[in-house]
Amino acid sequence: MRRPNVIIEAGLTGNPFNGHFHYCKNLGLSLLKGFGEKYNFLFLLMNNNNIFRLPEPSKVISYRVYKYFRRFFYKTDIWHITYQLTDLLPLESKTKILLTIHDLNFLKEKSEAEIPHFLTILQQNIDRASSIVAISNYVKSDIEKHCILNGKEIQVIYNGCSVNDELISSLQETSIVKRDTYIYSIGVIARKKNIHVLPYLLIGNDLKLIISGFVQDHDYYASILDIVKTLHLENRVCFTGPVSDEDKFRYMRDCALFAFPSFAEGFGLPVIEAMRFGKKTLLSKHTSLPEIGGELAFYLENEEEEYLRHFALNDLPLILGTPADSVKISEWAKQFSWTNAAAEYEKLYQFLADKP
Repeated sequence: MRRPNVIIEAGLTGNPFNGHFHYCKNLGLSLLKGFGEKYNFLFLLMNNNNIFRLPEPSKVISYRVYKYFRRFFYKTDIWHITYQLTDLLPLESKTKILLTIHDLNFLKEKSEAEIPHFLTILQQNIDRASSIVAISNYVKSDIEKHCILNGKEIQVIYNGCSVNDELISSLQETSIVKRDTYIYSIGVIARKKNIHVLPYLLIGNDLKLIISGFVQDHDYYASILDIVKTLHLENRVCFTGPVSDEDKFRYMRDCALFAFPSFAEGFGLPVIEAMRFGKKTLLSKHTSLPEIGGELAFYLENEEEEYLRHFALNDLPLILGTPADSVKISEWAKQFSWTNAAAEYEKLYQFLADKP
């Protein structure tokens, strides 16, 4: 029996510090491990340096090579689009397309004049798709609200979490910063991440604030530094820049609280990673975060300065002073598994392969 040919289009994965990179890498490795004998997988990347460190480098092809030799890929059975706004689609109209939609963040990030352009690209990909996946129920709702589906159903497949017992036990025991003395956050330094609210959490206590991630918006970064200076917290707030997975997980393991106040998330993978360590998490109530954090997370009601000051003085001490139910928090995070995600995607591959 012929094995179906599956191209996983993962072109926007040149930056190893963003969520899409981790999605493509971990899903790809899980697919190869669980179903590598059932399908001929080929990963289409920005370049062919095997940034995912796949066990079989021959399964990687660069965008440049593909663009020159697209005509040789007519026999692709399934084309998995992993980024909803891609413009790289198969030439063969008979190729089945599986479209994963991570978010509609452009609705919040772009101007009113720009939004129609991005909606058009997304709608074209939806029209071409044979199956559609959303990474959370929030994203599914957003798609249904803003796009035309023409009867196509959306399946929700949650992302997985790469933190497991083996990884936890393999981390260096020594702390980068003394345990339980700091609040930790990670993410690109951009307005959508809402990072400017975090310094206010240091009012009335002796905690430090450590924030990891590369600076995307330098004006926004400067505005955060202004807040830090106004609050006289220069010696207690640290921006580390991008960090390795090892250091990220050590920061998560040893923090007193993991904070993630973003207002533009399709899923929120760092939340689950921190919860897998049994950590208390403080989130915004925006987009997918209440769905992913569930009842075991804590939430900011709004981002107004007066509220944040009150929260830091009155609510945060109660959160920090209450022992965490680490086992229960970790068990919640375990439901988000890349093995489970790969199995759900494989069912869709099989469905599309069997479809006339």
